[in-house]
Amino acid sequence: MHFHAGKCQLMQGIFQKENTDKALKYGIYRHLPTYEKIIRNLVSFYYSIFILFSLYYLIY
Repeated sequence: MHFHAGKCQLMQGIFQKENTDKALKYGIYRHLPTYEKIIRNLVSFYYSIFILFSLYYLIY
């Protein structure tokens, strides 16, 4: 009887850990598109500035 209770507790602990891991992963994955958009915007912004400057130096 005592062993059974311990086993259940262990299983509960494992499931709780898995759920926390899932929650953390979900939280990260949920925000990924936002970060991706921000990074993409920054990259395209810097890239366009770089192109503008190189064009400016080519012309003048």
